[in-house]
Amino acid sequence: KEMAQRIAGFEERMSNMQQLTAEEDELYNSVQALPEKVQALEEQLEGMMGGGHLTKAEIEVMRSELEGKKEQLDGMLATAKQQAKKTTKLEENQAALNAKLEKLKQIQPIVARRPQDREIVTLRKQLRDLDAIESSKQLVSLEDMKKLNAKPQITQRLDELEAERRGWFFEAVPPEDHLQDKPGAKG
Repeated sequence: KEMAQRIAGFEERMSNMQQLTAEEDELYNSVQALPEKVQALEEQLEGMMGGGHLTKAEIEVMRSELEGKKEQLDGMLATAKQQAKKTTKLEENQAALNAKLEKLKQIQPIVARRPQDREIVTLRKQLRDLDAIESSKQLVSLEDMKKLNAKPQITQRLDELEAERRGWFFEAVPPEDHLQDKPGAKG
């Protein structure tokens, strides 16, 4: 709403033949395409939801938002029924919202795979095995000593691969969507 007021102020100034500053002009020009951008983004999200291309965290966010909308809609529907108003449109919206929620419950979350993920999981397993050898109270065989000597190289390679995996938005991705070892793996 605040942005709409600012844009209305810009338009009023322009209609009075007053010039906008460079920042104001850039903002005004970028906002003009905002409704189309929002529409395109909503279509992409619907496509992602329809195709099941959502991560676990994205599914949780969408589900909580839809459930919030459902509560609002239920309240509006109850109020409309008490006031003996037409509720057909609200009931249609409620049915559509319930269908979206059901569809969302059926979606299996995706996990983004990268080429180096398999090697990372393998290196993590090797490090866990080496840690078990190191913490063992038994005598270490020559073969195990050779494995332990390779630990710095394994650690270095793992650090390199994990650094390559980190993208611009790595910190924005919730931990549950990060690469995990197989269930039951420790480390």
